[in-house]
Amino acid sequence: MRALGVAHQALGDVTTAISYFEKLNNLAQTSGEKDKERLAATHLYAAYNLMAAEADGNGDLMLALAYREKGLTAANSSEERSMVSKAHFMLGQAHEKLAEMSHLNEAVANYKPYLTLCEQAEDNEGQGAACFALARTYQRLENHSTSQQYLQRYLQLAEATGKPSSQAEACCALGVLYNQQGDYVNAVFFLERFFELARSMGDRVMLDKARAYLGIAKANSILPSYTKLVTTDLDALLAWKNKRVPFAAVPQASATG
Repeated sequence: MRALGVAHQALGDVTTAISYFEKLNNLAQTSGEKDKERLAATHLYAAYNLMAAEADGNGDLMLALAYREKGLTAANSSEERSMVSKAHFMLGQAHEKLAEMSHLNEAVANYKPYLTLCEQAEDNEGQGAACFALARTYQRLENHSTSQQYLQRYLQLAEATGKPSSQAEACCALGVLYNQQGDYVNAVFFLERFFELARSMGDRVMLDKARAYLGIAKANSILPSYTKLVTTDLDALLAWKNKRVPFAAVPQASATG
């Protein structure tokens, strides 16, 4: 029965393969043969993931979610920790794609055990992926403080593993988050780091993105003073424009009237 399932899966007939693997799993459960049950679960896990990926590619997110849920059940039956870990992460992604509040909370409920399992396995890359996924999801849930905590942790993990692309991703996300919160000092700090990392990697697309984000954050940081200057001290504003010096160089007394 296992051989038939493997053969059908190799031919691309995953639905039939699943039926054979499920029969094998039921027989193993009935007879109490744990080794065969774990083997069947391993095959089911792989087959369910193939079906989930196909459904996802076709835009059927609910069907993809159903297969990811089956995948987690199979992974738990396999008793393979790495399999359980990946199943939680993929199920979290499936929930996150559905975007509704209840699904975002379910995404968090799956990303957290993924993070715990990665910690136990001392998998720094997995921990980073979990932290970034949690930060992204909490931001969509408008829990910005928790999002910030996971982004900071993601940055620390990226620094520890020496991965500049992950560091850049973390710095960009932190800079954007601080900018949204009106903390322009920290926004500029992290976006400047993002800019330097992009430049060191020679990534022109990332560099253009960093330059644009940094420009926005810097503009936001001077906007209150600029607005006050326009409304209270037009002479100082004209003097600044004529001198073409950085706005920060405008005397504080002029900016405050």
